[in-house]
Amino acid sequence: INVLTILPGFVITKMTRKLPIPTFVADTPESISNLIYKNKLRSNEIYPMKWKIIMIIITCIPEFIFKRMKI
Repeated sequence: INVLTILPGFVITKMTRKLPIPTFVADTPESISNLIYKNKLRSNEIYPMKWKIIMIIITCIPEFIFKRMKI
């Protein structure tokens, strides 16, 4: 059994078009589908590059500082 986990982040669709989503972290359905198609055989988890960078930054923040942040 192969399991593929896709974590696209914010995707701009008809339903989310009017939400206040920051444009620098949002992707279109076409870009997410291209990402899935290109990487489906390479790994078990697929993230857009934007989210990989954001998660690396978040994991570098010490826990005692992260708990005090208001996100």
